[in-house]
Amino acid sequence: MARAVSTVLDVTVCLLLVGVAVVTLATAVPGAGEEPSAPDGGDAAAAELGTVTASVSSDGATRHDTLAGHLARAAVANTTVGGEPVAATGYPDAAAEAVRNRSGDRTHVTARWRPLGDASTSGTVTVGRPPPRTADVSVTTFTVESGLRPATAASDPATSLANAYVAWLFPPERTRGLLVDSRTAPAAKEQYTETAATLDTAVDAPLAEANAETVNERLSTALAERIKTVSEGHGDVDSLETPSEEVAVVVRRWEP
Repeated sequence: MARAVSTVLDVTVCLLLVGVAVVTLATAVPGAGEEPSAPDGGDAAAAELGTVTASVSSDGATRHDTLAGHLARAAVANTTVGGEPVAATGYPDAAAEAVRNRSGDRTHVTARWRPLGDASTSGTVTVGRPPPRTADVSVTTFTVESGLRPATAASDPATSLANAYVAWLFPPERTRGLLVDSRTAPAAKEQYTETAATLDTAVDAPLAEANAETVNERLSTALAERIKTVSEGHGDVDSLETPSEEVAVVVRRWEP
């Protein structure tokens, strides 16, 4: 039978590690069969996620962050409501590949975001194969900030989350700059249009005027309504929690 050792990292230490990150993805990748540098492989792998940095390119943009930061953003970008995706983006796959290239063959990582406390609205990204049932497994868990800042003034949790999510996905000022620049406008419009399609809402008119704020309002309204509809179908609408700003990361590392 497998032995599991669970360790909860101190959040302050984790944030400190992220703050002093100086190692880049260009450093050597552990070879097959290479032993972890610390006695607890899960802790070592988790610490690496918080310190190693990488540049990930997708959707016409390149983002530089720690691997843990990429995992958190990927989980949020991969959000589904009632099993249906919200955003049209290739970022989660690109981020997962960056982590996979670094973590080695005996590491399984899951980043999960459940912003409202129920499973109907959640985002998950997984990297690596699950450990064998007979393996000696070390498990480390920690949290990473999602980057969303839900407004407390919103009328309900679903609206608060929808407004914050759309603003996170399409920052109005930055997105308007992309829309009025002929070099970046095609990619920005495509992502807007595809996301609007997943939410079954129309944004053609404000998009033609590069009116990012109006487009965002329409996306937010459609997303909030979808969250409420799905939650009502599960009987959870009255128990929705204040949106969470944290992504939970679980690292499993094992020996043969």
